[in-house]
Amino acid sequence: MPAFWIDSNILIQAARDAYQFDFAPGFWDFLEENIANENFCMPKQVEIELSRIDDQVYEWVRAQPDGFIVEPSEEVQAAYGDIADHVVNGPYKEESIKGFVRKADAWLIAHAQVSGGRVVCRELRGGAGAHCG
Repeated sequence: MPAFWIDSNILIQAARDAYQFDFAPGFWDFLEENIANENFCMPKQVEIELSRIDDQVYEWVRAQPDGFIVEPSEEVQAAYGDIADHVVNGPYKEESIKGFVRKADAWLIAHAQVSGGRVVCRELRGGAGAHCG
């Protein structure tokens, strides 16, 4: 089971900022090594999010070995349902609920929950950076 589940925003921000492909190839080599060792994975739904951008990050993701992109198992689908129910029935604003369920975040959490892994992401809330991990 992978130790870490990667969100799209980690790769997008890295490629656009301090870890650009041509500036910091060691960062991408590190990721590739850990992907090859099955330490890092990505839910299929995150890959779908990246496909909408269709840039160098998406090309890099598609070039990774089989097993990096993971389809949700029945157990992950059940966990996703529990997470979505919690959010929909929780004390959250409707706009926040819609934004959450439209994105791959709940799938990312469900995969990590079922596998005992950790989510690697960078989410912004109220203007302050909130780092997942």
